[in-house]
Amino acid sequence: MQRLLSWFIKWWKWLIPLSVLSLLTAAVRFAWLYPDSENYLLLVRFFRGEIPLSATVAPFSYRPLLPLIAALLPLSPEITFASLNALFIVMLSWVLFQICLDFGFSGSASFGASVICSVSFVVAYYGTAVLVDAGAMLCLSIGLLLARRNKPDLEVCLALTLGMLFKEFAAVGVVACLLLKKRMPFTYVVPAAAYIVVRLVMSPGSQGYLWFFELDNMTVYLVPTLKTLFLTLGPAVALILLAVYDRRANQERFRASFSWMVRVGVPALGILGIGLFMAHFDARFVWPLYPAFAPALAYAISVLTRFLQRLPGLAGVAHVPHETNHTEARLQ
Repeated sequence: MQRLLSWFIKWWKWLIPLSVLSLLTAAVRFAWLYPDSENYLLLVRFFRGEIPLSATVAPFSYRPLLPLIAALLPLSPEITFASLNALFIVMLSWVLFQICLDFGFSGSASFGASVICSVSFVVAYYGTAVLVDAGAMLCLSIGLLLARRNKPDLEVCLALTLGMLFKEFAAVGVVACLLLKKRMPFTYVVPAAAYIVVRLVMSPGSQGYLWFFELDNMTVYLVPTLKTLFLTLGPAVALILLAVYDRRANQERFRASFSWMVRVGVPALGILGIGLFMAHFDARFVWPLYPAFAPALAYAISVLTRFLQRLPGLAGVAHVPHETNHTEARLQ
């Protein structure tokens, strides 16, 4: 806790505005009831002893952690979901900020990258809805940060296991961490084992919907699908293309950022593929790509800043501190 406080004091001038922007964005649909929300509220009622397990619906019953917390707290479930998700969104913005710092980027570039990921369509539309995605994203990003720092495998697996108890797309982190570490520790079976146990224990009466390969998202719903992809990926992809254009500015940092993007992003593309071809597609299927994009976005912001500094009359406005040494930026 003392180290966390010291870290916050060091970076407060970036973390406070980042927190405010993240909260304002997430508050757009505070406690909004998405169609899936009713199934999570059924799970809350089960944990409170009001209904039997057979009244719940899969696959929502396999995501028990946030409904369990909501059942234990005295507030209404909708407010509990929304409030905790708001906290998760703020903490997620901090983790993405720190990931960028660990790559050696300045506070301003790391702030900009985190803002792009946090002040985004997916956060505004789904961030504080009565859903479980924000908690899974936080645990996924913490697991990736710990793997990046070569922390003990048990710590990485604990974060990812908690993520799997929020929602199963945290499995992206297991594959990504294996690619980052280039080895397969035995402890990495823990998240998968925990999920299997949950499926056995929380088997409901209704199987809900099943996923099958289909092309409706690319045919019948092509326009909404393209609109969602543009809103969720457009700004990030544009900046990443800028980074590729000026990749010679700092080749070492460029290679590190884009190596991370490939190793973390490829597993996340699997979730995107499921959304496009096997489920009702929405922006949440793109969200796991954001931790992969963050360092590349920070690189692009650094490139853009250097360009602005060369423009007459904007040098002072565009001036930012030099990029930091990543060892100085770490929260040990």
